[in-house]
Amino acid sequence: AWVKFHNDGYNESRVGESMHVWADYFPPNMKCEITQDYLDYDVERGIYEYELSEDKSSVWLHFKNPGSGLFHFEVGEPLDTSTMVWIHVYPLDWGN
Repeated sequence: AWVKFHNDGYNESRVGESMHVWADYFPPNMKCEITQDYLDYDVERGIYEYELSEDKSSVWLHFKNPGSGLFHFEVGEPLDTSTMVWIHVYPLDWGN
């Protein structure tokens, strides 16, 4: 069994940008899903909108306002592990 997370850890982006966060894993029936409660909390705070895949192993984030948010992947047996995704969204003109 294995899992490869994409864009886990710390990420920086700007308002108006989008980011794809996902995991590749095997076996395909292993539980590997993003915790939706955290995503909903960040949406309530206006940081981003999201599109979560049906199996919850992939999400597109569309950044709306500056701020920081986080969520995590939970991976079931036989690996029983997790990872955090932390996103810091800067204003559109940041760094100019």
